Amino acid sequence: MRRFVPQGKSDVKRNRRYDLRCDRYQCTGVSALITHNPEAATAKVVRLLLEQEFVPLYDADIIAEYEDVLHRVKFPILKETADALISFIVDNGIEASRVNFDGPMPDEDDRVFYEVSLSQEDSFLVTGNLKHYPTSPHVITPADFIRRK
Repeated sequence: MRRFVPQGKSDVKRNRRYDLRCDRYQCTGVSALITHNPEAATAKVVRLLLEQEFVPLYDADIIAEYEDVLHRVKFPILKETADALISFIVDNGIEASRVNFDGPMPDEDDRVFYEVSLSQEDSFLVTGNLKHYPTSPHVITPADFIRRK
């Protein structure tokens, strides 16, 4: 079984960790929960998460961001569903420490996600907003994540 930072399938991939990113504008989890297309990459990532195919990384700031975004009135997500997803991440994920990144960030609000993703050597940061992060081979889109599975 892979560890859960949201993560993988082969024996090598089973050890990969993924930071399911969420920012004040969009959360991969929000996209997956409100999509009408169950075949969307974001929906597939959340399904893989719930099937424990990868291990999510998180810290207290990321969980606070998930709680804020997933409970926003503008998103048609039941409180119970949001709470269950957050609890699942905490119960099955890895609480990680941030690794200081001194470089510039296109969006400073996203620094926490990038720094947590740096805490594990074999991790990926899965995001729909590549432009918010430094160019890096470990920052990938949900579609890229699915292709790697």
